[in-house]
Amino acid sequence: MTRFTTYSIAFFFVLIGLLWQAAPAHAQLGIAGGANFNDIGDIRSGDDQGRFENATGFHVGLFYDLALGPVAVRPGLYYMDVGTFEGEGTNEVDIDMVELPIDVRVRLATLPIVRPYLTAGPVFQLAREEDASFDNLNVAANVGVGTEISIPTVSLTLMPELLYKFGISRFTDGFEFAGIAAEPGGERLNSFMLRLGVRF
Repeated sequence: MTRFTTYSIAFFFVLIGLLWQAAPAHAQLGIAGGANFNDIGDIRSGDDQGRFENATGFHVGLFYDLALGPVAVRPGLYYMDVGTFEGEGTNEVDIDMVELPIDVRVRLATLPIVRPYLTAGPVFQLAREEDASFDNLNVAANVGVGTEISIPTVSLTLMPELLYKFGISRFTDGFEFAGIAAEPGGERLNSFMLRLGVRF
């Protein structure tokens, strides 16, 4: 990982520690993971344009849920294996990254066991250093729906979600395929995500 990535992860854990000390009793840690279905914009190489097939990957990480009435703030730290994008010919691109989302959740209703909600917020993406094709820091945003499902017997809350993440900043600095430089364009990385969180 880059030094920036390392510092960012360290900052995240320091922030979690400070929130843990200052937060009320209903602030909770959780773990989450799931599948992501990704697409990336077309890549230009001179006058040519390369098109990439969609890729499927997974993500796993932890989050900190700070509820303030019907609204909650939820910073997270995730490892995301985006998958392998296969382009025209023999071109392939493998992508993995660290993501730091900061979600805001708004409950739509409070029922005895199930509490549906909407979520949205920015996502900061940190690509691995070994792949120089990608900007080290990218900005995206996600929106989604989910629900809290209480399991009183074990004091856990399940949080299944459907999310859509869309790129805001350009994702690449350019590629090189078979010695041919590909120009950075307006490509963005977008993902549909199915996620299951467990809050303790």
